[in-house]
Amino acid sequence: MPLPMPLLPAWTRWAGVALVAATIFVFSVLRAPPEPVVTVGPLRLDQWRPLLAYAGLGTAVAYATVDWRGGTWSVAVAVVLVAALYGVGIELLQGLLPGRYLSVGDMLANAVGALGATPMALARHRIEWLSLERCVRRLRGPPDTEP
Repeated sequence: MPLPMPLLPAWTRWAGVALVAATIFVFSVLRAPPEPVVTVGPLRLDQWRPLLAYAGLGTAVAYATVDWRGGTWSVAVAVVLVAALYGVGIELLQGLLPGRYLSVGDMLANAVGALGATPMALARHRIEWLSLERCVRRLRGPPDTEP
């Protein structure tokens, strides 16, 4: 039985992608990175951030494209490429800013983070996408039939 999930209108899904991309832009380009290095598990916080940010961007793109026609793998590759190429663009832009630098290692971290969207992109055909109205009806259950 497929997992039921709400499917928001396309414009809302793409607005979510734009919001995630804008957030990444602000924290990657407009704000200076924090100085202290904090270690969380096996990686430093500055290494976790791109992994999580680009996994989030890729997942937002995967959700925005669930109604696209095409093979599961071709859409999944497109989703990961969009997120990874955005990360490359951000790094190229950072290379043009004073006091910042272009980092191939950061480009790679962004691309690895984008791979985090792969499960969502591959599972899109195993999910029962429902309108919000149908999701609410399903959550409420069958109507009461008491006299």
